[in-house]
This record gives sequence, C-alpha cells and structure tokens, in this order.
Amino acid sequence: MVADPEWRRKIWVGGWVLMLPFIGWPAILGYRTETIGCLLRGQSPLLPDWRWGLWRYFAKGMKAVLVINTWYLPAYFWVVCRVLQSPHASEFPWLVFCVFFAAIPILSTLAVPALVLFARFGLAEPALSLPESLAIGFIFSLATFLIPAGFLNVSRTGRFLSAFNLAWILCLLYRNPRAYLEAWVGSGIISLLGHFCLPLAPWGITWAYLGIVYFFNELPALKPETNDTDYLQESWFTDFRTRYWNRYESSGKRLVRHYVPREPVEGAHRALPANRFTALQFGPISVPLR
Repeated sequence: MVADPEWRRKIWVGGWVLMLPFIGWPAILGYRTETIGCLLRGQSPLLPDWRWGLWRYFAKGMKAVLVINTWYLPAYFWVVCRVLQSPHASEFPWLVFCVFFAAIPILSTLAVPALVLFARFGLAEPALSLPESLAIGFIFSLATFLIPAGFLNVSRTGRFLSAFNLAWILCLLYRNPRAYLEAWVGSGIISLLGHFCLPLAPWGITWAYLGIVYFFNELPALKPETNDTDYLQESWFTDFRTRYWNRYESSGKRLVRHYVPREPVEGAHRALPANRFTALQFGPISVPLR
C-alpha cells in the first residue's frame, strides 16, 4: 500500500465505505478487485481512486459475493433442507436471519456456521445430528480453503466463472502446496490484526483485504517455471520482490520501525514512488501507520 503516495487517504476512505450498511462490504471487495488489476497491469499509482465510482466497485464486488456464496451452496442446501424437514421449521427466524446478513454483509461468510448452530441448538429439537453438523462444517471449511485459489484464476482469466474451474485449482494446489498454505497463514495473521484493531477495525480490515490479495496473487510468480505466469509479465510482483524494498533504510525500536527511501536502485526498469512511512512490526508483517 505504501508504494502509493495517497495510500493513507485511500485506506481512510475505504474504512468509511466499509461501514455503509448493505453496500460497504461488496464495495470493498470490488475495490480490491480493481487493485489486483492495477498490480497485474503494472499501473501507477497502485491503489485505485475512490473517485472512479462507488457503484462501479459495488457492482464488481457483488460478482465476488455471488462467487463466494456459490461455493457455499452445497452447505446452504443441506442445512436449509434439514431445517425445512423439521417439525419445528416455523420456529426458525428466516426474515431476521436474512435481513441481518444483508445489512452486515461482511458477516455473510459466517452464515453457514450460524445456520448450523441454530439448527442444532436453537430449535425445540435439533434439526441436524452431530455427524451431519460435522460434515457440513467440513464442506464449509473446504470451500473456504479453495475460494482464494478460485479468485486467483479470476485474476488470470478476467472471468468470474473461472473461479469454479476445479481442475485448474487442484493443479495449482498440487504445484504450490507450501506457498498456498503460507499465503493462508499470512492472510490469517493480517486478517486478525485488521479485524481486532479496535476501534479502527474498518480501516484495519481495508488494509488487511489489500494485503490478502497480494499474498495470493503473487503465488504463481514464486514458481514461474511450473505455473502459468504469462499474465504477470507487466505486473509489479517481480519489482516488489527484487527491486523495491531494498530502496529503504529502516530504523527504530523492535515494534515500531521507520522507513526512509534511498535513491532508486540502478537497473530498475521502472520506479514506483518511495514514500517515508512508519510501521508496526509483527514478525514478518508490517502494518503502516503514517
């Protein structure tokens, strides 16, 4: 993010957008989709401008929301069918459930666990047995694990339907199992940091989402000899890994680090702006502050 001279303003706006009921989360998903495009095209500035249009980002984000929930359809179908078969189906608060997750869509990825818990413990008699609950939990967890790989294929092809190309996804995982797990671990760390940096969580989540897409989208570039990397030829990934961060000198205490740019490194075929900034350091994770 700090390679964009206006990163503070753009993340600041993103945090306020995220708090908008109904449209905030899809808009942030659309914004990060646009950010991936900037990364892949080698575009500068790196972060899209919010003045390009909130509804433009919302429309793109709704496609991402549809992809995510399509992955979860088998789990949804199983739970809903079992609840409707229950003699206590009328006790289920369908309207409240739907309105709640529509108003706070960032929590919609937890809809399946919420359904399972209510079907198990919220009715007069459980609508799901323990083995069924565990099986649905496994389907939900597997889909969650594969969704980033699906979106990685969307980055490659530009088509949202390619998120369901299971053959390509399994091939990617077979070729890059360790890198994919590392991307998940890194994403988990920054997601926790972003969501729990109260009271600044909306801005932390915006930052985390941008970091997460970088973690996964650089994955093919780590093994160009085995992955399809033609679409990355103009991207910023190689520059960041080899030519960008050595332009900085860092100083400070163990937790707080100050980064000051040096002169551009010779041989760099293009130059991203190098901006002075301060960051919190959590192991390999740097959280930009100002």
